[in-house]
Amino acid sequence: MVKGLPRAIIKKYGVTKKAWAVYRGRHKSRVSKHVGGGKTRMVRRSYRRFSRKGRSNKSIIRTVEKLAGVGAFLYPGINKMHEKYGTEPAWAVVVDGLALYGGIENAQFSFGSLAKAWTPYVGFTLASKGAHKLAGIIRSL
Repeated sequence: MVKGLPRAIIKKYGVTKKAWAVYRGRHKSRVSKHVGGGKTRMVRRSYRRFSRKGRSNKSIIRTVEKLAGVGAFLYPGINKMHEKYGTEPAWAVVVDGLALYGGIENAQFSFGSLAKAWTPYVGFTLASKGAHKLAGIIRSL
């Protein structure tokens, strides 16, 4: 048997998340409440005191670690571009900086330039993963 939203809820809310919340009983709509001598006022009831929309579970340490990884990846290319800036055209400087990641320096392949480009990133990645593993081992003791 297929279950869906009742026609009355679809007519009032359409097929939306709010309609499903009302159907499942999680969303409380406005309810009139008697106050004092027969006066009514509208009160919005909520089942949650704080909205989860604005909160995030992101850690500052993870954000800093991500940015440091990006910096370790980009450093060799930017350093190469900075060395040649002003002596060559801008497009040639950018191409040389990007070619360094492929191991190409002065139009020739060399393992030295490949290692120069990737060593900071690989070293940072191994160090951060090793630190996390070490912290886990210490925590388990």
